[in-house]
Amino acid sequence: MTLRDEELLLRRLATEFCESEVEGARLRIEREGVPGPLLRRAAELGFLGALAPPELGGSGLDARSYSVLLQALSKCSTSLAYYVFVQNSLFIAPIIRLGAPEQARPLVEEVASGRSAGTLAQDLFREPGNPLSMQSSRLEGEADFVPLPRAAHHLVLVRASDRLALSGPGEVLEEYRLVGLRGVAFGRVRYGGDADVLPAPRAVDALRGLMEEASLGVAAMALGIAERAVEAAAQYAKDREAFNSKLAEFQPIAFYVAEAHAQLRAVESYVYSESPDPVAAKLLALDLARRASRMSIQVHGGYGYFEDVGIERLYRDAAALSSILGGREADLVSLARRILGDSAARI
Repeated sequence: MTLRDEELLLRRLATEFCESEVEGARLRIEREGVPGPLLRRAAELGFLGALAPPELGGSGLDARSYSVLLQALSKCSTSLAYYVFVQNSLFIAPIIRLGAPEQARPLVEEVASGRSAGTLAQDLFREPGNPLSMQSSRLEGEADFVPLPRAAHHLVLVRASDRLALSGPGEVLEEYRLVGLRGVAFGRVRYGGDADVLPAPRAVDALRGLMEEASLGVAAMALGIAERAVEAAAQYAKDREAFNSKLAEFQPIAFYVAEAHAQLRAVESYVYSESPDPVAAKLLALDLARRASRMSIQVHGGYGYFEDVGIERLYRDAAALSSILGGREADLVSLARRILGDSAARI
């Protein structure tokens, strides 16, 4: 993979931020969530408005540069990378593409600056227990699995009426953490108040298209997990001795690490190729992240399960990331129907 000069600079900026400010807070992020000072610093560096145009206070990154950013952040903290992903892919991109300028401008500037947070409540990939409805300008109902449920601004997909609403914070009925991405809260939210409607026609199809594009960002985060896992396994194998020999001298371990490294470079080349299929890239990268993180745990042995070592976090984050934007089964169905037709995978 060959990066352009501006992409190399961006990766260096993100890596230096991670090494100097994020790495020391890694356990705190896992136990308490991403701290406010880190989010403010991320906003100052332009990360929270990565996909927003400069005239709205953003960095105006293209899809490839945005992937470089997410991979670099995820290598250090997937929770922080996912927070950045929520602000950009799940809030800023939809409101810019589907909203009216007068709706988008003030909110995008506010979120990009870090003064407030946005989120997206959707039921594209699961049947809601209590469907959302909208009568006139009033939004009613509940949504579950909402990232950052206490965010100030909520984009809410009302599938029954095929509309996307812009609401203030609802009532958080339940807040919980997943097995991975522990630095980001999810929750069940009840809405019951006035909301603006975004003018986009056929909101379900439009949002589904945006979420397919966002799959490339998930692939980049998965690459960050895999990269950290492979590097940690290689370093440990070179440092650790067993039976008066380095672990790297044992052929099975050496082959294990080498194979994961080769797969990482292959998938990375596809993700950063000229026109990758976002869904295929997400499938490949997430499968690799799970395999590589499991490999790294096995190379570390018992140490791989200690929280302060940070290897088990990679496996948990890979598992949690696999449930984002529909999960593996939904991606396979999407690809199968694209290849085989609309009747594929119905039985």
